[in-house]
Amino acid sequence: MRIVLKGVSVFFETTAIIVLSLLFSLSVYAISDNNQIFTDTETTQEIMLEMKPEVEYASAPPNFSDLHQINADVCGWITVDGTNIDYPVLQGSSNLTYLNKDVFGNFSLAGSIFLDAVNDYQFNSRFSLIYGHHMDNHLMFGDLDLFKDSDFFQQNRYATLLTVNESIDMQVLAIMETADSTEEIFHPTMWDQDISPLVTYIKDHSMYVDQTAYELAVNNIDSLQIVGLATCTDGATGNRTVLFLIAKGSSDPKPSTPVNPPDDQPKKPTETDYVRPPAKTGDSFSNSPYFWFAIFVGSVMSLLILVTIRRRQL
Repeated sequence: MRIVLKGVSVFFETTAIIVLSLLFSLSVYAISDNNQIFTDTETTQEIMLEMKPEVEYASAPPNFSDLHQINADVCGWITVDGTNIDYPVLQGSSNLTYLNKDVFGNFSLAGSIFLDAVNDYQFNSRFSLIYGHHMDNHLMFGDLDLFKDSDFFQQNRYATLLTVNESIDMQVLAIMETADSTEEIFHPTMWDQDISPLVTYIKDHSMYVDQTAYELAVNNIDSLQIVGLATCTDGATGNRTVLFLIAKGSSDPKPSTPVNPPDDQPKKPTETDYVRPPAKTGDSFSNSPYFWFAIFVGSVMSLLILVTIRRRQL
């Protein structure tokens, strides 16, 4: 009986030690994997910034040729002064296309900055809505939260939107926190005919509204076009933070001449054409060396603990 009890005790001790060791190892892996996501996102942004479209002369459209060689779905570039928001904008066939896919077409938990699938590719919609994940470390659209601070909102007023047609100097109109079910915001095509009710809605429901930008919007209501930048609200998955932008001091409608990337442009470059960022983590545990390293460490820890216990018992 004593041998049986001892065997049962050893079995449960061994199981407990192995489970705890593996849990510890997986916790270490999770932290490492999370840091890798941040690193990969930063790497992708650095590569993209080297290809940021340039405007060769005042009346010329931005040159998107390098970006279109990587992905023909790139439709713009958004930069918000005072923040780290400086990214290409893509548009997929649906709003799920780039939710967890980077500009190279690789799986990425950070996703991409993307234009609502129902909006016009050339940003000719009266209200264009751009989405991005809320991330820490000033990545993707995490910096939109900065505009919830009154001082920051007042001191950081401008942004730039590059489209396939032109470079547009933008100014901040308002910052809003709202539910993801708000049709006035998340059904952008409802304002294609008359955008004035949207301007009123923004004024009445925003945390802060810039009076100068609001007056500009009202005075140019017939030609007004609004761009919204939307992200998840930190700590409330059902809420969204939206920053609204309008063209700075311009009442001229955008040109309607299509300027689309050629149909024969490849979606991705070849390996020899461009440096690709590291493959994103999180798509498969078995494909990650960090996962197997964590398992190895856990196994070694379990063995050492078991050997130590057995020696003391002897």
